[in-house]
Amino acid sequence: MLWGHGHDDQPQDSDLRPAGHYVGITSTKGIVPLEMGWTTEGHAKIAWSDGHNSVYEPAYLRKICPCADCRGTHGTTPKAFVILSPAKLKNAPRQVIIDKVEPVGNYAIAFTWGDGHREGIYTWPVLRNECPCDACLIRKSVDAEGRP
Repeated sequence: MLWGHGHDDQPQDSDLRPAGHYVGITSTKGIVPLEMGWTTEGHAKIAWSDGHNSVYEPAYLRKICPCADCRGTHGTTPKAFVILSPAKLKNAPRQVIIDKVEPVGNYAIAFTWGDGHREGIYTWPVLRNECPCDACLIRKSVDAEGRP
C-alpha cells in the first residue's frame, strides 16, 4: 500500500503486526517495506521484509531527516541547532506536520513537511536502522559481542 494522505485511506492498526515484533538483524541490505501506512494516531508505520514492524512519530522522522542541511554536512550547523527568529518560531509546530509523502524510485520515500522542508530522502536502510522501538534501540546499543 502506498502512503495515503488523510484518514479515509489509512489502514487500521490491526492490518499489521504490533510494533515491537523483532527479528535480529546485522544488516539492512535487502530489507524492504512490504506495507506502509498510518496508525490511528497519525504515526507512520512500516512492515518490513525481515518480519519487523516499525512505527515512527512525525517529530521523530523530522529529527532524523537525512538531508545535508539537517545533518550539518559541508561544515554547516545542523538545522536542529539553529536559533529561530520570532517569525520562524511562530511556524515551528508546522515542522513536524507531514503534508505529503512521495516515493523516490524503489529505494526511498520523501516527506514534505508543513514548513515546506522536503529535501530529505529517507532510504529503506535509513528508516530500518532508525526504528525507534525498544528492541531496535537495545540492538543498536549492543556491540557485536553482545556487550552494552
